[in-house]
Amino acid sequence: MHVGYGVHGHLTPDGTISAKFRGIGVVDLSFRQTGERRATSEDEGCTNDGPAHSYQGAFQGLIKLNGKGSFGRVERHSAPGSIFESPPETCVVEKHHRHPSGGEVHSGLAESQTLLVARHRQGGSLFFDASAEEPGIGLGGVVPRGVSFSLSYLRSHQGMTTSVTAGVLGKSSQFKVSSPAGTPSEAVVEPPAPFAGSATFKLESPTVADWSGDLRIDLPLLGEVHLTEPSFWSMLCEGLTCTNTAPPGTEVGFLTFGE
Repeated sequence: MHVGYGVHGHLTPDGTISAKFRGIGVVDLSFRQTGERRATSEDEGCTNDGPAHSYQGAFQGLIKLNGKGSFGRVERHSAPGSIFESPPETCVVEKHHRHPSGGEVHSGLAESQTLLVARHRQGGSLFFDASAEEPGIGLGGVVPRGVSFSLSYLRSHQGMTTSVTAGVLGKSSQFKVSSPAGTPSEAVVEPPAPFAGSATFKLESPTVADWSGDLRIDLPLLGEVHLTEPSFWSMLCEGLTCTNTAPPGTEVGFLTFGE
């Protein structure tokens, strides 16, 4: 699991990064470099206009968070870390395909199965997804069917962004999709820890889905989150075909609805 906080800051003439985390404590650090290496961009389809560098070392000083708001309580005087310096990038935009329910899907997702579940919570957005890719041919031979489960929470308030994420790889038996009429209509998920329980997606009509079960997870800052509460909406995709059960105008990852 991972918890992150972000604010806009600025670089001072002496090389100091200055930023304000309103009312939650003090972060006053200096960076001691111990190593350096060339790095490459991780953005698929992008190339750097020059060499990128990663500087390894340690941050020393004071990290003190008082536990107010959406922050945890922390007091440390050092932490290992790195600084990544990247030149401008040039990226190629991938073509999209339109699917029957009004969205657009990347062509590379034609063999995938995806379940998307989301809701608003405590001023932010909570997303759960299960994703499976069919077996294929890779550099090392046959690549087996892979299944991943992830959950993310994102909240922006008074110029500060708080994020909580959790993810795990599972077995193919833990994400089953049924498409008896060529359209995905039912799915069952039972992800491993840190998740607990299971949930079922059932398409009741072309625009209505039932999402039920006892799927849950214990998250930092949020506590135990039940992922099948009535306020969640859900959508199931198989290849380029998705159920039309997302709210109109919703944008989720590679899908745009309501056009």
